[in-house]
Amino acid sequence: MEERQDDLATQAERLLRRMMDGGEARRQAVADLYRHFAPRFRRYFRSQRLGDAEADDLVQDVFVKVVRACGDFRGEARADTWLWAIARNSLISRFRVRLPDMPLDDLDLDQICAANPALQAAPPDAPAPGGVDDCVQRGIARFGTDFPDRARAIGFLVIEEWSVEDIARALGRTPGATREFLSQCRKKLRPYIEDCLELLEERQA
Repeated sequence: MEERQDDLATQAERLLRRMMDGGEARRQAVADLYRHFAPRFRRYFRSQRLGDAEADDLVQDVFVKVVRACGDFRGEARADTWLWAIARNSLISRFRVRLPDMPLDDLDLDQICAANPALQAAPPDAPAPGGVDDCVQRGIARFGTDFPDRARAIGFLVIEEWSVEDIARALGRTPGATREFLSQCRKKLRPYIEDCLELLEERQA
């Protein structure tokens, strides 16, 4: 099981401090930080409908920026929050190159992706090659287009395995309100993947 969010934040801060030491400690800290965060960043970029190659390229860009900026980390924010800010800003920068005339600061990234097929790894309404995984992927893509905020919350829970308390902090809600919101999100998601559940039942029959 992946690290709990609090443990990951503590570990990230320790590794950032080691990166500032230079030498072999720096190289090892970068490798450890990459091992813990690269898969998470990649999933995040893929969830924003970037293709595999572009997601991998953007992960590399993020870590170049992390190495260059590690000396600027002062511990005023959680280390993992600081890292995710770099990842998100890198994604926005990539979109600025693709869409120079769009005011990205005023738009949600999910809406930007949904409105621009060139940024999508697979269009939400593309015919499925077949199989449960393809069905689920298309259903979640449609859900993300229709309900970007709810899809992001589900992503925190399922992809990043954040606790309810961490999600509550990210959403600016109380834990109780967040539990209710996540329950509503699941109910909203179900119609988008009901056909996939039928496929799964058929495969298991």
